[in-house]
Amino acid sequence: MSLRQRLFHAVEEPVEAPTAPLDITHTPTAQELLAHRVLQSLEEEKAESKRYSSAAEGHQHLELVCVERFMYMSNNLKYRENF
Repeated sequence: MSLRQRLFHAVEEPVEAPTAPLDITHTPTAQELLAHRVLQSLEEEKAESKRYSSAAEGHQHLELVCVERFMYMSNNLKYRENF
């Protein structure tokens, strides 16, 4: 027995073949689909949160939303005045 074998006692376990064949025709259940959708939604929210994580970006986004709402309201008032 070599020095390395005595120091590290590495015993390799034999690789066992799977006992049952892999079922590639599995159709997900409603519960599995729901879990997948929830996880996907959380990942999307996390990605969106990262985009607006800095204060400057968040402030710019808020200003843009305010300007868009103001423009929308102004256009609606002008439209109503014409009728």
